[in-house]
Amino acid sequence: MKIILSGPKGVGKSTMGKRLCRLLDIPFVETDALIEDIYRDQTGACLNCRQIFTERGEEYFRSLEVMAVEKAVAMDWCLVSTGGTTLLNPLSREGLLHGSIFVLLRADDDFLWERISSGGLPPFLAGPDGRERMAERNDRLYAALCHRAD
Repeated sequence: MKIILSGPKGVGKSTMGKRLCRLLDIPFVETDALIEDIYRDQTGACLNCRQIFTERGEEYFRSLEVMAVEKAVAMDWCLVSTGGTTLLNPLSREGLLHGSIFVLLRADDDFLWERISSGGLPPFLAGPDGRERMAERNDRLYAALCHRAD
């Protein structure tokens, strides 16, 4: 049994996940940390997700993300916090959600933009239309996870 905690970037998955894990006395796993571990194992270099995405591109980053999901799927009795758009991949979504308790965190786009932009925008949101791209990604995520067709 796993608990899967998901939601858009900036919604508080890490903060809430760590609190829940302390209360439940179970391990906390972040797919972003797994991506960084896989990258380090493959290359010997220590880069964070933002650096991997920027230096190697989105396609390479997403391939690492799939590997991270495969590792998380094999785990049991833990809480897995996914990257903001990890579950947009249908195979990743199916693998992680099968037999798991799923928790989706939501927040208003204005709140999320304020949180995200205060720490420096990630590469995929840089530029004048970043706020709109964030809102569109969030809408796609909510639709995919709530099985809506907006």
